[in-house]
Amino acid sequence: MTVAPLEYTGLVLGHGRRPLDLAPLEGRVEQGECVALWGRNGSGKSTLLRTLAGLQRPLAGEVRLGGRLLAALSPEEAARRVGIVLTHRPETGMLGVRDVVALGLMPWGAEAGGAERVEEALGRTGCSHLADRRFATLSDGEAARVMVARALAQRVPLLLLDEPTAFLDHEARRALMLLLRRLALDERKAILLSSHDGELVETFCTRRVVLAPPAGRDVEE
Repeated sequence: MTVAPLEYTGLVLGHGRRPLDLAPLEGRVEQGECVALWGRNGSGKSTLLRTLAGLQRPLAGEVRLGGRLLAALSPEEAARRVGIVLTHRPETGMLGVRDVVALGLMPWGAEAGGAERVEEALGRTGCSHLADRRFATLSDGEAARVMVARALAQRVPLLLLDEPTAFLDHEARRALMLLLRRLALDERKAILLSSHDGELVETFCTRRVVLAPPAGRDVEE
């Protein structure tokens, strides 16, 4: 079996010391997969994504990125393996859109492709026309697409996205999901995203993982 970009075992999620109402989670996302994380509101989807990205610690269990324990990686090493797009928009002060997307280059330092890589990411997400805007002036939908562009500029094998289409109109939702599917199938990235849109999940995702209370385990479909 090949090493997966993401694997988690015995994972217990929680806030502080209080565990969520979930059985310990196990799963993996392979190269070429676009996997939907499915569950009711409050089921732990956002908490799982944040835990897999190393933004919060699990109460138990382990996460491996490309076969390496996430807990043993430095922040820079982790940022070369996983990118995350959260639902809330970050505070960016006076930064322009290009500056925000360029933040995705930071883990690579002098190795990054610079301006060319930023422009490519903006183009692929349909954000080129926003490039000269200040990020704080964008609508929620525009900001969401720019944050996906930042993750693309990061050029990591694994992308985690929390409701990436939440603020987009129908056409933009389908365009973004098509891009994510192509990144998985054509560029062999591993993608795990949460969504409430059953039609988009059915059309563009290769499978889905359901978060459920202990009456059932982490069920894959």
